[in-house]
Amino acid sequence: MAEFDLPLMRCGCGRIVCFETLIAVAGLTRLAAALAAIQTFVPGLMQLRSSDLAIQRVGDIWCKITAELLHSLILTVDLNVIILGGGLSKIDGMAANLQTALYDTLLSPLKDTEILCAQGSDASGARGAAFMAWQNV
Repeated sequence: MAEFDLPLMRCGCGRIVCFETLIAVAGLTRLAAALAAIQTFVPGLMQLRSSDLAIQRVGDIWCKITAELLHSLILTVDLNVIILGGGLSKIDGMAANLQTALYDTLLSPLKDTEILCAQGSDASGARGAAFMAWQNV
């Protein structure tokens, strides 16, 4: 976080500088406030990345921070596919931008991990969890 001169934030879990405080949609909002003085930030603003340098910087930093977390997961679990869900899956180009940032952090043999958006809308994860719970009853 020091690389981007971000304020230290306490997460709901009690940790300081928890990934959740920065990479969820609420985290993207926090980054926009801290980096670009944008107080009201919705994922739709990411569509302005190509024409607004401040929003582009917010998106790039979000991708770098998220790629660092994904890098750790890939080194630990050896993931082949990562699925973005929730509000982030609604942002056009987010998976491709994150894929590029991830490639910049990974060693060559690990660059086969693919990032995709959920196909069944932003509620896919909740539906999948409900289905798994239903199967286990």
